[in-house]
Amino acid sequence: MDVSQLAAAAVGDLVSGTAAALGESGGSALAETVRARLGGSSRGRAALSALDADVGDTAAQEEARDVLREELEGDPALRRELLVHFSSSRVDNRESVVITGSRVSRSHISVGPLTINNTPGARILIAALVLLTCALIALAVYGGWHLVIADSPDRSSSQPAERRSTADQGSGSLPGSQMLSAEDTDRALPTEDSMPKGWYLFDDDVFDPEDRPEGCRPDGVTFEQWTSEGMERVSTFTVYACPSADAAASVFRQAAPRLAEERGFGPATSLAVPRLGDESAAVWHKWSRTEGDAVATTRVGNVVLRLWAQAYSEKDSAVLSDLIRRAVERIQTVQSGKL
Repeated sequence: MDVSQLAAAAVGDLVSGTAAALGESGGSALAETVRARLGGSSRGRAALSALDADVGDTAAQEEARDVLREELEGDPALRRELLVHFSSSRVDNRESVVITGSRVSRSHISVGPLTINNTPGARILIAALVLLTCALIALAVYGGWHLVIADSPDRSSSQPAERRSTADQGSGSLPGSQMLSAEDTDRALPTEDSMPKGWYLFDDDVFDPEDRPEGCRPDGVTFEQWTSEGMERVSTFTVYACPSADAAASVFRQAAPRLAEERGFGPATSLAVPRLGDESAAVWHKWSRTEGDAVATTRVGNVVLRLWAQAYSEKDSAVLSDLIRRAVERIQTVQSGKL
């Protein structure tokens, strides 16, 4: 959902009373959040007053949506809060049974709106349902325990040891000299956890599988960030796992100019970023008076990292350097078999 859709949904729930019907912890919190944001400006307060007087006032609804949309554009945290709320509150509960209370009498067992005859067969049925529920809970706990054990340091440390022993056989080459597998190539890409705070996954399938320069395997991912000024930044990371360092060096020399040609950018200026890996370079393509796209390319052994950062200015070199550093460190961790 974009900011316009989020604003429309929030105001719609506020007007129709759906927010209050969603439950004390969900709906009322949403209503309070929306009212607080609208009450922060004179336009919002006027719209709220008009809606309180007449919920069918379409002009007031439109004004409330406009004010809330502006708030969402300037506040990524509020946008994420509403996204989480609406994604969780839209769960389909059709044809389900909700148990709201219970009562047992001589001839009937009342469980909320459901009434069951108090007979031996009915009691056996209830006992069977209770046992089934307990079994499902036990199964869930068992599965979760195995997931934790599988991710524990003792278990995970044995896997890199196997990869290192395999890599050390034969030529005895250094870590990172063999071509990464498809799984390791995917693992070398940044994740939300490895990105700075405020960056969120936008697309995890952004590469062309036919784009295999020098026989290298590509993989890519895109993240987005909303700045305090309400601007959306987009950063796309592409990793090329190559069969040799020479192949990676060739891809490194081609990556930035080829992207510039594909996107139709004009002349580029160099960006000063710390040297990372074996080779690194960064350029900035200006498409407005103060903003443009940055393209940074880094070679780490036989792996090439290309970062295409949209909506950056020349003064954002520190932000760009931090993204490159984090991505390079993750690649090196995968190459060493520690991730």
